[in-house]
Amino acid sequence: MNDDKMHRLRYRGPDIDDFGVRVSRFEIKPLNEMDLGMFIQTLHHNQYGRAPDPGIYATLTVDGTLWMSDTTAERRDHLMPVAMADMHPRGTGLVNGLGLGCVTAAMLDSLEHVTVVELDSRIIATVGAWLLAEYGKRVTLLQGDALTVKWVPGTRWDVVWHDIWPNFTPDNLPEMATLHRRYARRCAWQGSWGEAECKWMRDEETKLYDLAVTRGYTGPRP
Repeated sequence: MNDDKMHRLRYRGPDIDDFGVRVSRFEIKPLNEMDLGMFIQTLHHNQYGRAPDPGIYATLTVDGTLWMSDTTAERRDHLMPVAMADMHPRGTGLVNGLGLGCVTAAMLDSLEHVTVVELDSRIIATVGAWLLAEYGKRVTLLQGDALTVKWVPGTRWDVVWHDIWPNFTPDNLPEMATLHRRYARRCAWQGSWGEAECKWMRDEETKLYDLAVTRGYTGPRP
């Protein structure tokens, strides 16, 4: 079942290079065919279980900053909202953060309708364009901030997924907590990308801080 969801989470749209938004493909070769730089980078990702399998992948960069890809690890990160969508066939979903549109497209395999809130209007005009062309009225794109967007009283969804961060960091956790409070009564299920990883990073930083204190450190807590 996960293999099916992993396949569904691959980017389905076209290459894009417009308004500072770029979606392009790149290839991960088998280890024995990599150059030294890619080999070293892959070893680093392997330490955290996030090295991609060999294959062709898509990346989204905005003004030169990497925001998302559909590599093996990133698709694995998004299995849960797709699984929850599959448990609510013909239901509705909300995705905060459009990205490559991979989660939205995969959820639309099961759900009747998905609303997407995206802060950057350029991503809506580019990545969002192919979603609208593909799914029409089954997808609604709203330009706005997931943390402050106003909803009509009584608005609810079956599945809500928050993905508004470019990387894992404990600094994301306060925003996750805010989002989870905002949507607690508006959905049957919600989750945030990388929440477990961010909590692990926070706990590891705390352990290192506590160890440093026992050895005389008197600086600020991270």
